[in-house]
Amino acid sequence: MKKGIKTVVILLTILVCVNTITLYKINDRTEKTYTYVEHSDAFITELINVLTGKVNGLVSAVNQEKDSAVESEKMGKTTIGGSFVATVRELIPDYVLDDATPAVAIVTVYQETPFAVYIGKDLASQVEAGKTYEFFIKEKAIEVTQEQYEIGPMSPNITIPTYSLSISCVAPITDAGLDFNHLTYQDFVR
Repeated sequence: MKKGIKTVVILLTILVCVNTITLYKINDRTEKTYTYVEHSDAFITELINVLTGKVNGLVSAVNQEKDSAVESEKMGKTTIGGSFVATVRELIPDYVLDDATPAVAIVTVYQETPFAVYIGKDLASQVEAGKTYEFFIKEKAIEVTQEQYEIGPMSPNITIPTYSLSISCVAPITDAGLDFNHLTYQDFVR
């Protein structure tokens, strides 16, 4: 039995050695994990600082762009005037004062949809449906942005209702051509 005891002792010794090695490996991994956990706070803080810096940089860039956009959007005063060429399609009453006397012209400009222009009963008596006229705008002080001023007035069907423009007079025209918008801005002042 001595041989059996020796074998058991050897097997137990091998088992103790294997368990000891396994415990050292577990201990080593635990220490590394603990070190990572211990230093992860600093690592995460560093990542947060880097990301915060990037976000702050982007916010600053957006704010600068926004400020420059706001600067270019500041309103200024100008005077709008000029004329436009349109064909009168129909004359209708304004339906506010009465529903019989023509005071509104339904007009079309080149390649645009019809729109209504209040011309009053006196000017309505001077125009005829189916004919082309030059409509002169009564000059008016308005506010526009620098960008709008540089682009110039939009088409009459947008500009007239936007700024509540009035028609001062009407002149017959025989050859309208493609150049219909003669509305102009003058002297932009901030």
